Amino acid sequence: MVNPETMSTPTRQVIESLFRRWRRAVDSRDFEAMRDMLTPDARGGNAVFGLFAGRDAVVEFSESNWPESVPNVSIWHAIDGVRLVNKWKETMPGNPSSGEPFDYFGISEFIYDESGRWNYMYGLPDVSGLMRVHARWQSDGHAAEFPEVYSEMG
Repeated sequence: MVNPETMSTPTRQVIESLFRRWRRAVDSRDFEAMRDMLTPDARGGNAVFGLFAGRDAVVEFSESNWPESVPNVSIWHAIDGVRLVNKWKETMPGNPSSGEPFDYFGISEFIYDESGRWNYMYGLPDVSGLMRVHARWQSDGHAAEFPEVYSEMG
């Protein structure tokens, strides 16, 4: 794994460009493009499902745990050296009876590798917010309508 303290710092534009490509792949659910932007020994995951080693495992996790019906939107991001931090929002599908969207938020950290790829990415969803939204979403009856969405949380 890359040690961010010992590697040379790329320009902000280089990291920004990789992140824009990453976001396009996320938006289109292009898992092959995501695979190409990870180092072979990349690690990734999140605070709910754990950490996965190797780009194939990271992409497989993303494919199986990131339903197309739950869009992920970047709200802001910041770059510091080889690190990029992104605040994001996901919205569960369905029409909420309360009128309040089924939104929850999180922050992800990415570490850039000198090879021009991500070597590490880890998401920290607001787990209590996700649980509240998921419970409200289930009580509105959307779990049966969208069974691919986080069924293991129910």
